[in-house]
Amino acid sequence: MKTLLIAAAVTLGLAAPVAAEAKVTRHELRHDLRDVHQERHDVKRALHSGNPARIKAEKRELRGAKQELREDSREAIRQHRH
Repeated sequence: MKTLLIAAAVTLGLAAPVAAEAKVTRHELRHDLRDVHQERHDVKRALHSGNPARIKAEKRELRGAKQELREDSREAIRQHRH
């Protein structure tokens, strides 16, 4: 699990400069919004299951989806201004 997280972090670190140059589309924002919605649903299901590890993992996924939406929204606003 740690190896997977480290690999993901390295990959994101290398892709960050490229992603900063890319344009954010409305489609991408809608996709991010759907991801947040799905993750909220997954958190509710995890809470219902009562499994603490699953709840923690789903909440982490929800935070990540929200962060992605925030970043893309900010970038879209910046693009629109310029």
